[in-house]
Amino acid sequence: MPLIKNCVKKLRDTRVYKKYHQFFRFCIVGLSNFLIGMIVYYLVLWVFGCFPAGRTSSNTAVAFLFRYDYQIANTLAFIISVLNAYILNRVWVFRKEAQKAAHGAVFRFFASYGFTFLLALFLAWFWVEVASISKVYVPFLNVLITTPINYFLSKYFSFRKKKTHAEGVELAPYEIDDEGGK
Repeated sequence: MPLIKNCVKKLRDTRVYKKYHQFFRFCIVGLSNFLIGMIVYYLVLWVFGCFPAGRTSSNTAVAFLFRYDYQIANTLAFIISVLNAYILNRVWVFRKEAQKAAHGAVFRFFASYGFTFLLALFLAWFWVEVASISKVYVPFLNVLITTPINYFLSKYFSFRKKKTHAEGVELAPYEIDDEGGK
């Protein structure tokens, strides 16, 4: 353990780490999200696979669920990994920004991840249908594009600081004169 502590200390003392530490931490959170998402995705597919009779069910709703099991798995994986991302980004990556964040940070965070989720769906279609790239590589290609976008959206949109006026400056009240004019 002392060897790892020394390596971490040396890394933290570098100019590159000091300048980009938030992005490095964001990438670590992103890696955990990616792993969590993959685990949830394949776990849900496995659960659906445990019930092969569901695919041939006479119940239309059950048959529909089993037909689109991959979409259910994808959606659940997205929801769980984004919850993980929100918690880790709020307490570890953007701690200072989150303390000063305006109300609505949760909504903005999920909106930004929702945007990149839709972007990832489009990119998956593009890679497979237009660029003829195997669907095996899609998650890896998408993460290269969505990670920087999520970083900037999180830093400058989700956890942005509250808007305040300059200290010591009084805001003038809006006044209406007796004749109805300003």
